[in-house]
Amino acid sequence: MSQTDRIPITPAPTVVEIRTPRCPACAAMEPHLRAVADQHAASVDFIQVDASSDPRTAADLGVRGTPTLVGFRDGVEVFRSVGRLSSSELDDLFTAIAEGTAPPRIGMRDVVIRGVGGLGVVAVGAVAGPVWPLVAIGAVVTAWGGFTWLRIR
Repeated sequence: MSQTDRIPITPAPTVVEIRTPRCPACAAMEPHLRAVADQHAASVDFIQVDASSDPRTAADLGVRGTPTLVGFRDGVEVFRSVGRLSSSELDDLFTAIAEGTAPPRIGMRDVVIRGVGGLGVVAVGAVAGPVWPLVAIGAVVTAWGGFTWLRIR
């Protein structure tokens, strides 16, 4: 049995959310996901799978954490996202699958983590000595976050 035999995936663009009832990130994302799914209802099928009541489907899809969103086009997986996403990130995913384009690979949350993390490493390197290799690594990570931000804008 293939990964798509257990859920009703058609050739139409489809987004499958694998969630659990006790998942705080799933609950927090739920209203945004519903709103975006409703906006794209004419062009994208949306299916929810409860991993606690259907663990076999979650295992068949290779789910390791919730919430997981898996996008299918013509029955083939085209993207996978694990963790909570913002409304704009969800809209970007649904729009990309509806249009048949590649979804964005990184969200603003990742950019912020890189920037803040890099600045933290710079600060630790500066206070601890200074330890120039740490300062340099932190600067590179911060620049990486800034460069990524410019690319996704």
